[in-house]
Formats: sequence, structure tokens, C-alpha cells
Amino acid sequence: MTMTTSRVDIARQGRRARMHEAAKTEILQAGRRQIAAGGISAVSLRGIASEIGMTAPGIYRYFAKLDDVLVALAEQVDHELAQEAIAELSDLQATANELAREIDPETVAKVNKDFDAATIRVLQRWATEKPGEWSLLFATPGSPGSTRVLRILQDVHG
Repeated sequence: MTMTTSRVDIARQGRRARMHEAAKTEILQAGRRQIAAGGISAVSLRGIASEIGMTAPGIYRYFAKLDDVLVALAEQVDHELAQEAIAELSDLQATANELAREIDPETVAKVNKDFDAATIRVLQRWATEKPGEWSLLFATPGSPGSTRVLRILQDVHG
């Protein structure tokens, strides 16, 4: 094999990998739309395939079964929730840490209660605004579920 041939082969493999990832992304986006429209029970490989112009058996090149799609979706939702919670609450945590060095324990306890309430509001807002995705965290086999929510709380609290 010449140097040129191996570069072409590498380029083809890279292109195939990008196309494979793009198809997986499209499948997951369609799954998210189905969840948003009708909850977890609305998600089907046939429905996803129909929405993206693929045959249902074609999806098996990317995911072995529907549960694999749901787990991948749960991982996406899990990551997004964690990022949103950390972004929204990190400033409040920094302020609480700063105040803790300067004020009495009673005030620190109040700030911590406020922080806990803010954390709960973030999680509650997510559950209210995205009920299908929220339930995905707890109803999907192999999903991170409540363990991840607790880890979010621990991450944010430092």
C-alpha cells in the first residue's frame, strides 16, 4: 500500500465515523422529540426511523435495541441537567462559601437552607418543564437516575 492509499483509507474511515456519529445524533434527537411529545412510552424504533427517513432495521446499525437508545438519551439528559444545575448554583455556592468565613454559624445555616431550596427549585423546574426527560432518568434500565441527582447535589455543594 502506498502512502497516498493509506491516507485515503484513513480519510474514508474518518468520514465513515463522522457519518456514523451524525446518524446516531439524528436518531437520539428524534427520540428526544418523541419523549417531549408523549413521554418514554411514545418512543419506538419504528417511529424514530420514520421521522428521520430510515428503515427501522437500519437503526440496528447504530443501536442494538430500544433500551440502548433510551440509555443513551438518559445519559444526555443526565449530563444536561448536571451542567444546568452546576451553572445555576455555582455562583450561589461561591457566595455561601465566602460568607461562611465572615459571618456567624446561624447565618451560615440560613444561607445553606437557601442554597438547598435553590437546588430543589432547579431540579423541580427541570421536572416540570421537561417531564418526559425527567422521567427518563428514573425509568430507563441502566440509566443513572436518582444516584445522579444526588451526585449533582454533592457536586454543587462542593
